[in-house]
Amino acid sequence: MTNKKVIKVNDSLNIETTQLNSVERIAVFKPQLAKIVNENIRELVVRVLERVPNNFFFLPASTTGKHHNVNSIGEGGLVRHTKALCVVADELIRLKLFEKVDFDCAIASCILHDTCKCGYEDDSVTYRHDHPLLAAKLVRTIAHEMNLHNDELLKLKVKLIYGAIETHMGQWTKDYKGNSSIVLPEPSTIQQHFVHLCDYIASRRSIIVNPE
Repeated sequence: MTNKKVIKVNDSLNIETTQLNSVERIAVFKPQLAKIVNENIRELVVRVLERVPNNFFFLPASTTGKHHNVNSIGEGGLVRHTKALCVVADELIRLKLFEKVDFDCAIASCILHDTCKCGYEDDSVTYRHDHPLLAAKLVRTIAHEMNLHNDELLKLKVKLIYGAIETHMGQWTKDYKGNSSIVLPEPSTIQQHFVHLCDYIASRRSIIVNPE
């Protein structure tokens, strides 16, 4: 790792970042990637992780420090929150209620859902209300580059992934600060509700999920 840089997140938190290479980025999520059986979907997630903003690997889950639980606050909190989603997914998928959920795609969505939380810029620390749409767009772009749209089954799986990313905020579709006129889509399928529920549980202040 090279190119150390200190970024001010808020008045009480400065974080030191380093520019991660592809190997280092993938190593962060090695246990989570191993859960994805489909090689094409796993490779899609890998390629997206190689392209997401570097700050994703260092930022807290809440840039204000007012949201999420103690495990997700502070440097690296967004990664810990992301890993917590995958733990929750492992538990929820046991329920008959979610027997029709595509687990590979759900894990892919969980890993990638907040990768553009502060936009596409490496040094940005400003929360973007439209971050689900930004992450979904990146997934669609890279899936197209991989020609996954040429296979009907893979095309469907990619849609499951980015659809759940776009809707992972659930009922909170409007910018709570009122800085954006964008209204996010709400979950409408069992796949989308599953990923939203994983995010909801993993982000509760009263629930501590120990990430792998």
